Amino acid sequence: LATRNITKRVPDGTTPEQIRLLVHASLGHKFDSKCILCCEGQQRRAMHKRSGAATRDVTLRTWHIDSISASTAGATVGEKYSNAKYAIVNYDATDDYILGGPIRSKFSGVVKNQLVDDAERTAAPRVAVHDGGTEVRGEVTAWFRSLGPDSDGRLVEQRVVPRYSPWRNGLVEELVGSIKDTVRTNMNSAQCPTIFWTLCWLWSIDTKNITSG
Repeated sequence: LATRNITKRVPDGTTPEQIRLLVHASLGHKFDSKCILCCEGQQRRAMHKRSGAATRDVTLRTWHIDSISASTAGATVGEKYSNAKYAIVNYDATDDYILGGPIRSKFSGVVKNQLVDDAERTAAPRVAVHDGGTEVRGEVTAWFRSLGPDSDGRLVEQRVVPRYSPWRNGLVEELVGSIKDTVRTNMNSAQCPTIFWTLCWLWSIDTKNITSG
């Protein structure tokens, strides 16, 4: 988890490539161009390839939110990720950055806490794209409203799209699939017990942000 803040602690004048190699090493990857974890992290599914301006909205900070369930409860990795059975994938299209993480349940209060943490890492959204499931109602909707209007007087816009519709919300649906593939590759490569999927999930998100950012 410390790798997420490593760029804040490097000396002034450090080049982006040096930062990239430093974080790459801290994640335990091998220093060669054929690193299977980085190659997997750079993969994108053909059906969800990004194309055209319609897939990214950089005018207003836009989050694409989705969730998945895991077949195994996660191990205790601090109180926050204890017994996590789900994960939130939150793609910040403005910064081209993946947020989110493992969660214990899909209650709106739990999801809201994760989104609040995400907002502290980048900034709160002005547009939220999701499928309208129960996990993004209740306290999540109340939190969006509590953010208030922007300088133009607009409240946070919630764009509800149908589930399993890559042509409407393909950015995050593509990420859900590719992160799952990366997690599977990492765990198979390390012969890691499935109860540690939460650590591997966070590690895979860091890998994708580094190798594609």
